[in-house]
Amino acid sequence: MKFKFAFETLLKHLKRIEEERQCDYSQAKLAVEQTLDRINQMYQSLEKTRKEIQQIQSKGGTDIGQIRQREEYIDGLKIKIEADRQVARELMTVAEEKRKILLEALKEFKSLEKLKKRKYQQYRREVKKKELKSIDEIVTMRHKRGALG
Repeated sequence: MKFKFAFETLLKHLKRIEEERQCDYSQAKLAVEQTLDRINQMYQSLEKTRKEIQQIQSKGGTDIGQIRQREEYIDGLKIKIEADRQVARELMTVAEEKRKILLEALKEFKSLEKLKKRKYQQYRREVKKKELKSIDEIVTMRHKRGALG
C-alpha cells in the first residue's frame, strides 16, 4: 500500500501559483532596481556637470554660453530625476503589493504542504501498526502450533 495524498493536485497547483507570484515579484523588484540605477546615474551626471562648471569658472572662463548650456542640462536632469523618483515610488508600491501576494501564496502552499507531512506521518504510523499486528499474529500462530505439536 502506497501513500497517496488526496490534495496532491491542489498542492501542485498552489506550487505553480507560488512560482508565478515569485516571478511577478522578481520582475517588479527588478523594475525598481533599474529605475533607482537610472536615478543614480543621473545624479552622477549632475555632479559631473557641476564640476565642469566649476572648472570653467576656475579657469576664469568668459564663455557664459558653455556655463548656461550646462546649467540648462542640470535643470533638465533635475526634472528627469524627480519624474523618475515618482516612477520609482509607484514601482515600489507595486513591488510591495506583489510581495504581499507572494507571501499569501507561500502561506497557502506551506499550510497544505504541512498537512501532507502530517498525513504522511499518520500513514507511516498506521503502516507500522499494521505490520506489528501482523507480526503479533504470526508469533501467536507459531506459539499455538508449538503448544499443540
